[in-house]
Amino acid sequence: MYPFERLQLVAVASWIAAPLHLADLNPESVSNLYAFATAFNRSLDEAGSSPLHTVVSIKIPAQKALRLVSEIQPGAGIVQNAISGLLERLGPLLSI
Repeated sequence: MYPFERLQLVAVASWIAAPLHLADLNPESVSNLYAFATAFNRSLDEAGSSPLHTVVSIKIPAQKALRLVSEIQPGAGIVQNAISGLLERLGPLLSI
């Protein structure tokens, strides 16, 4: 059944609620990522909400979701790079 995947936002929401300042993340960037990813998930929900599941009822929300991908990718890259950098800096401390 469509849609197949959702963006998992629990970690992003947790960071927004209690930012870990060890990571070089701008809170505004993380907030934007959360907003766009939430809109992406919502548009996927719209695509599956029609009881008729016509081509149009799936196509329009899916097109919205695809347009949001270009907004999500840079923010996701920033978060991924910051977390990778933090993990490199912590190094051996990760096993504690």
